This record gives sequence, C-alpha cells and structure tokens, in this order.
Amino acid sequence: MALTVIEDACKFTEDGGQGVVCIQSDRASQFNIAIEELQAVESRNLAVRYAASRGMGDPRINGNIGYPYPVNSRGVSLEQVRDESGKSLPPQHPEMQPARYRVDVPVTRRLV
Repeated sequence: MALTVIEDACKFTEDGGQGVVCIQSDRASQFNIAIEELQAVESRNLAVRYAASRGMGDPRINGNIGYPYPVNSRGVSLEQVRDESGKSLPPQHPEMQPARYRVDVPVTRRLV
C-alpha cells in the first residue's frame, strides 16, 4: 500500500486553520483495493500528518471525508473532463479512463 499526498491539489486557508488534503492511492489497476485504502484510517492519519507538516497546530479531521473519486492520467477528476464545447466526453474516450483514485480529507486545527 502506498498512499501519497498530492501537494498541488491540497488547499489551505491563509491563516492555516483549515484545509483539504488530497490523498492518492498508487494502485493503478486494483481500484477496489485503492478505494479501501483511501477509506482506511491510514489515509486519515496521512492527511493529519501532512497538515501538521504545513504548520497547522494540532490538526484534526474536519467533518466527513468524501468518497474516493477517479482521476485520469493527467490527474483530472473524471467528473471535470470536458471537450472544447464544455460537454462531457463519452466513457470510452482515452481522457475518461481512470488511472488512480483520490480522496479529499478536510482538516482543521484544534479550536480549544
């Protein structure tokens, strides 16, 4: 199992009090295992550790974690892939093929 933080996809507020950490599974062809990994405690712990490394004091999970979503080989969520006119591409299009799965983990610093 190799979970990694996708730093370019992470977002934090200017004061560093809240953010979203994007975690990706390296399981390219085993999507069912990738989804399980991303829903496991290890992915949450990775997100909390990453938030702490960014300077967030005593980070915690903030609310509910979304469901893992597929991204193509360019790292674009399949829900966001569009053609030039803004329409969704057909499922068989090369840009619509899942390459990895990701999950966005909301984090916040401890309030008290």
